[in-house]
Amino acid sequence: MCTTWPAYSRPSRTTWWWRRTGVLIWLPDLAEWARVVARLLRPGGVLFVAEFHPMQSLVDGELRISTSYFRTGAADREVAASYTGQELPAHVQSTWPWTVGGLVTALAGAGLRIERLDELPVDLRQRHPRMALGDDGLWRLPGDPIPLLLTCLARSVGVGGLGGGVAEGGGGREQR
Repeated sequence: MCTTWPAYSRPSRTTWWWRRTGVLIWLPDLAEWARVVARLLRPGGVLFVAEFHPMQSLVDGELRISTSYFRTGAADREVAASYTGQELPAHVQSTWPWTVGGLVTALAGAGLRIERLDELPVDLRQRHPRMALGDDGLWRLPGDPIPLLLTCLARSVGVGGLGGGVAEGGGGREQR
């Protein structure tokens, strides 16, 4: 796991940056990630985060809370496959817990203004045995008991930085 961000620190220009689902658990330092994103956005540029809600990782198949929302530190486990299911030699995989408050604090602390935060009762795939596929093509738990997805829109209000930037693999829109 890379804990530094050299590939994302060179100057370039962007007005928006998008972050795909399922990535925040791989980041050991949300505050550092948010600072890098803030430096890469031009003033007025936006960051859109769509992420699996951290509540999903707290419940078991019976929808009982099985661990603390406020846990800290890396969770290490022995696995023999990648997160995509590709078979690999057995190895230790580390993920880092995060909270909605931790994400908002990291973004605000980096100088981004939170314009919208939504917690949604839908998911893109079936993660729990009780989930059912809706007519809209999204998965839900009966009665919508917990949020499954989170979206956040944040805007750069800074006047300095690098004048914007594109983080490869982040879905940025390049300006020329």
